[in-house]
Amino acid sequence: MDTDFTVCDEGTIVLLTPETEAAKEWVKTNLPDDAMTFGNGIAIEHRYADDILTGIVDDGLTVEVS
Repeated sequence: MDTDFTVCDEGTIVLLTPETEAAKEWVKTNLPDDAMTFGNGIAIEHRYADDILTGIVDDGLTVEVS
């Protein structure tokens, strides 16, 4: 099974990278259109990361912390 998202704690931000088509669709549906990106990932402030990751898992997608 492929991991839907990878997550990397970069210190001041958490980088959330969608790895599958399902993950990309989740991002389009659940995150704002103007979310800050960094490469293929979405840069998220720490204060929002837990809620976003909980939403991902609650929706049945997988997350791998790297």
